[in-house]
Amino acid sequence: MKNSGNSLDQRTFSKLSRLYIIALSTIALSVIISQFFVRDHLNNQESDSTVINVAGRQRMLSQKLTKEIVSLSVSLEEKNEKNLRAK
Repeated sequence: MKNSGNSLDQRTFSKLSRLYIIALSTIALSVIISQFFVRDHLNNQESDSTVINVAGRQRMLSQKLTKEIVSLSVSLEEKNEKNLRAK
């Protein structure tokens, strides 16, 4: 009787060991796969940041250009106005 109990314990231990190894393997595989997806996502974000930086520079330069044009037109109007008053 004791032998059958011992073999039942061994079979149970063997099944649990297999399940434990399968579970750990599944976790390891999911970590590796998620690492691949995270790296891919980070690479995509890096190219996005370049585009965002270029767009920011273009916005800043267009604002600077607009400011210069407005200040130039105001100064030309003031000179014309002064010339007209002087005449």
